[in-house]
Amino acid sequence: MRAEKLNEYKPDYAIPPGYTISECMKYEEITKRELANQLNITRQTLDEVFMGEAPITPEMSKKLSTIFGASEAFWNNLQRNYEETKERLERENTR
Repeated sequence: MRAEKLNEYKPDYAIPPGYTISECMKYEEITKRELANQLNITRQTLDEVFMGEAPITPEMSKKLSTIFGASEAFWNNLQRNYEETKERLERENTR
C-alpha cells in the first residue's frame, strides 16, 4: 500500500459549505436577511445552502469572497469537497 493512502483523510460525514458560511456570519455579525440580500438570493435559498440542499454557485462564491474575504477558490472547494464526500459516502453505503 502506498504511503499516501495510509494518510488519506476520509471523513465518515459530509459537512455542507453552509456550515462555514454560518460560522462566518456569526463572526461578522451578519444576519440571514442581510447575507441573502448581499448574495441576491432568497432566505429560503440561503437555508438550502446551509443544509446542503442547494450548492454554492460560482457567482455566489465571488460574492462570498467579497463579503468574508476568503478566496473564490476557497468557497468553490468547500462545495466540491462536500459533493465528493457525499458521493463517496453514498457509494460506500451501497456496498
